[in-house]
Amino acid sequence: MTTTRISSYEQALGYLLGITRRGIRPGLSRIRRALAALGHPERSVPSVVVGGTNGKGSVASLVARAAHEQGLKVGLFTSPHIHRLTERIRVRDREVGRRRLVEALRAVQPVVERPGGPELTFFEMMTVMAAEIFAEEGLDLAVLEVGLGGRLDATRTFPARVVAITSIALDHQSYLGDTLEAIAAEKFALARRGAIVVAGDLQPSLAAMLEERARHTRSPLWRAGVHFSWKINDDATIDYKGPDGPVERLSMPLRGAHQAHNLAVAATVTAAMRRRGLDVSTDALRSAARRLRWPARMEVGRGGRVVFDVAHNPAGSEALCAELPSLTAGRRPVVVVLGCMRDKDVEGIAKPLRAIADEIYLAAPNMPRALEPKAFPRWIRGRAMASVDAALSAALDHAGETGVVVVTGSTFLVAEARATLLGIENVDPPVPM
Repeated sequence: MTTTRISSYEQALGYLLGITRRGIRPGLSRIRRALAALGHPERSVPSVVVGGTNGKGSVASLVARAAHEQGLKVGLFTSPHIHRLTERIRVRDREVGRRRLVEALRAVQPVVERPGGPELTFFEMMTVMAAEIFAEEGLDLAVLEVGLGGRLDATRTFPARVVAITSIALDHQSYLGDTLEAIAAEKFALARRGAIVVAGDLQPSLAAMLEERARHTRSPLWRAGVHFSWKINDDATIDYKGPDGPVERLSMPLRGAHQAHNLAVAATVTAAMRRRGLDVSTDALRSAARRLRWPARMEVGRGGRVVFDVAHNPAGSEALCAELPSLTAGRRPVVVVLGCMRDKDVEGIAKPLRAIADEIYLAAPNMPRALEPKAFPRWIRGRAMASVDAALSAALDHAGETGVVVVTGSTFLVAEARATLLGIENVDPPVPM
């Protein structure tokens, strides 16, 4: 590891990208050592931690935006980034600046580079840097999206006052286990003494597991369907009932019926925050729901001709396909650009898409883990393309003026395609963690 003083964003980016070679190494000992050496910055800010399989980014961003609308000074930590590394750390509803990221890295360098210092993974380093920034900014609240699982995820080092678990579905099986129960056990470990746990829709067997975990940790548990509920209205609002009573006509900030679920979870998190001394009003929540924007989540662009959606597991793909009729307004043909990582459930992701697509173009994003187009199952009947740009060009031609192009699958394919189609410059390299 170099000991060169980092003075520019480009140097910082190179340094951090170099750390990615360490891969994903679940565990808390390294980050705990680093945080202790820095004086425990993670303990200086009240925090909310949001885990789950799908929906955690939407819930985390909505909770952070609601607190911001309340007038609180809020930090938000999410992953992965779409176009810029700075997207991962937000302060007062804005991406942290490049200079601020460099300063945070320089603060952490002496700890990790001293003899015997902890060899942090990329995600651990970003989490420690976020903790440093949040502490120095003197924030009122930090909201953190869990990276992987929960039990051994770096964000678990934050002493959260509220923990949210949005959903449980099959994903990251090589790290979390091959069954829903194994995955749930990893994510439910986020529940800890002193935190209110808010849970979205769960299968009965998984709900029983979470109830047992909550009893063991003496954590109050607020579950969807038991402690809160919602109803979708025709005008893209929901009527919500929660621990603090009903809230009518809450605007859904993002497209898709599943976002009603995420909005209800976020509303319940704000109610839990009030019980833990973090006052976020219903008016602030309403304002956040009206104003929130979150890219690549059923995002419609180019005058309705393109839909961007990160659907990197079967549950996400099914949710996208269920909403496509309303998103596309009857446009035909429906042309899909699809790319996946090799370690994903490719067949589970592709099956719903094959059922609604008139044509599928397959491409590999610029990632070592990307599945080559020719390696997709033959039953998908997709056209293998040499690059994401080539797939986009062919898909747009095929769709013509009347059709729609759906760009989906891996975060990294969606990011690459979105940058091309929307003309986004100054794009940082993707990081798969």
